[in-house]
Amino acid sequence: MTHETTVLQGLIDSDDVAVFLKDEQGRFVMVNHAVEKLFNRQESEILGKTDYDFSPKKLADEYRKNDLQVTKQKTSSTFIEEVETSHGFRKYLSYKFPVKNGNGVTNAVGGIAINITEKN
Repeated sequence: MTHETTVLQGLIDSDDVAVFLKDEQGRFVMVNHAVEKLFNRQESEILGKTDYDFSPKKLADEYRKNDLQVTKQKTSSTFIEEVETSHGFRKYLSYKFPVKNGNGVTNAVGGIAINITEKN
């Protein structure tokens, strides 16, 4: 394994940085351990589902609006998104980016989210 591959795998498997990929319908197709912890679910329970399955409608509506903005504009964007967890509400800095299929068509959104909630 190359150094770059090791670094990338470390990022993806991070417990502190949520990494995910959603399809055109907003269904999760890839998540890392941090997303599993965030939703308190195993990967197998998350894949194929949407934010509406894990978050209040108001928050899920915001995530979906942000995802659609990224795919429609075909450009990456950064958002502050609030997430309800078993420990209360947390704020995340979410970097979302369009993902193209083999034909160059944007058909998914990827994301990297970092908890920016101040610790008390």
